Amino acid sequence: MRFCYHIQNNAPRHHGAQDRGTAAHTGAAAARLTRLVQVIRRYSPTSVVYISHDVHGPPLDESDLRALPDVTVTYDLHRPGDYSAVDRYLRGVDWLAREGVSVDWIVSLTGTDYPLLPLAHAEDELVASRADAVVAHRDLRGAARHTRSAYGFRHRRLPSPAAAAATLRPLELVNRLQPLLRLHTADGLAVGWRTRPPADLRLRTGGPGAALSWRAARFVAEFLNGRPDVVAYFRGCLSPERAVLPTLLCGAADLAVRGDDLRHRLGAGPATDAAVAAAAASGAHFAGPFDHRTDPAVLDGLDTRLAQAAER
Repeated sequence: MRFCYHIQNNAPRHHGAQDRGTAAHTGAAAARLTRLVQVIRRYSPTSVVYISHDVHGPPLDESDLRALPDVTVTYDLHRPGDYSAVDRYLRGVDWLAREGVSVDWIVSLTGTDYPLLPLAHAEDELVASRADAVVAHRDLRGAARHTRSAYGFRHRRLPSPAAAAATLRPLELVNRLQPLLRLHTADGLAVGWRTRPPADLRLRTGGPGAALSWRAARFVAEFLNGRPDVVAYFRGCLSPERAVLPTLLCGAADLAVRGDDLRHRLGAGPATDAAVAAAAASGAHFAGPFDHRTDPAVLDGLDTRLAQAAER
């Protein structure tokens, strides 16, 4: 079995353009991504690594990455909370098909994730599960109000600086006063008006992480290529990357879906050894986000764990 690790490497949302241009930040971002790719190649030597790097992110020094076998770097536009994450995923699937790169599974990661166990062990678990896809999912009907709002309204983004989010947040009071329009400010100002999804979709949401068999990934790509109405609907949603895969995969009668993305979300602030130990005990395959600038000692300890586990 051959795996592809599809990494979307995005600019940190808490850093502005001035910080992204500094040598220190650029070096840290490049080192973080290189470290992740190196550990993937170390523990999954036959894998393919496909990197979709945010064009607004810090420039990459590609020399270390391209020195590794079966690593491809592409540059794509990323806008938090919109359909660009789905576009980037589909470009990766299309690239594999177009280039004739044969893989059995595609695992979605971000540049701030890191494995919690040797990838050979994680890959064996996925294959043994007999699932076609491993992705967290829950029915939208039981979701929180703000989550239902993200998918029950068609949104249009309005020009607004990211730094103005806190200033704009009081505008969301209008959402409590009437049912027809919604204002959202988390990823810039967006106004939404009520809409309905295509009638044959039962909406589900989950997290952005997923592991799909090649069969499941091709199903998603072909479904969206043939359903412009579904694409248009999701393009109007907020955070569609959390709903596209769960909705389409769970709606496919001939696909076996395991309801777990095998990710452990770390809390805000620097990672700790205790947090990593809890993540490893959870049974997850990956944890994040890690910050290469503040968490190097913790990542060193995690590397030691991986090496010891690989020897057992």
